[in-house]
Amino acid sequence: MKTKWWLVVVTFLFAASIQARMKYDRVNFVHVPKCAGSTMHILLVNRFRKKDEYPQRRMPDFSLQGFEDSVPINHKLVSGHFPLWFFERKDPTFDESFTFTILRDPVERVLSHCRYLAQTNPTAKAADPVRHRPNWICRMLCSDPDLQGEELLENCKRNLDKFNLILFIDDKEEFDKGVYLLFKKLKLPYRKPRTPVFNATVKKQVDEKIINIVKKRNDLDIRLYEYARANYPLEKYM
Repeated sequence: MKTKWWLVVVTFLFAASIQARMKYDRVNFVHVPKCAGSTMHILLVNRFRKKDEYPQRRMPDFSLQGFEDSVPINHKLVSGHFPLWFFERKDPTFDESFTFTILRDPVERVLSHCRYLAQTNPTAKAADPVRHRPNWICRMLCSDPDLQGEELLENCKRNLDKFNLILFIDDKEEFDKGVYLLFKKLKLPYRKPRTPVFNATVKKQVDEKIINIVKKRNDLDIRLYEYARANYPLEKYM
């Protein structure tokens, strides 16, 4: 069935009127895998015109070559699996853009990511929690992809100040308030009392030995998460 021309026009004008009220020229969403990113992406793209969305949803291979192959940023919304250093180097007005992220308990994030991979690509090594790439959150929030160990952790801690807002999804009520605050800061319409959930996985019982291995392998992420939780509560941004 063909799309009615008037519906296209109305949708375009609605998105244009919304963006005209925006406080910031660009919104950068650092989407850490399995941290409610799909939910947030859907909420955001519905308020932007297609031509104003960055066309990529991830950086190829998370490598410097992938960075070079990515298109320049001159869009109003950049939402996807891009590390912070991607935005710092690719966004020409990074300091003036609104940059935010969503974090989650690192162990739960790994298990959820593995469940998702097991559903979509059962043969993938990363679907095994024991072999899943460790400290993914730190890799997403760092300014230098070559950093390791304590240097990586300390860099990520400093980088938390570069975000205009950090949300946490472990507490649903708190997350709902955070989403409302986000749209309020961006001056975008949002009236849902509860944030809808997309792309969620069903929790399964996991052996305690595997949990302990995941904790050990993701020690940097756990320490970063605890630091962020203690120092960047939602009240900080109100």
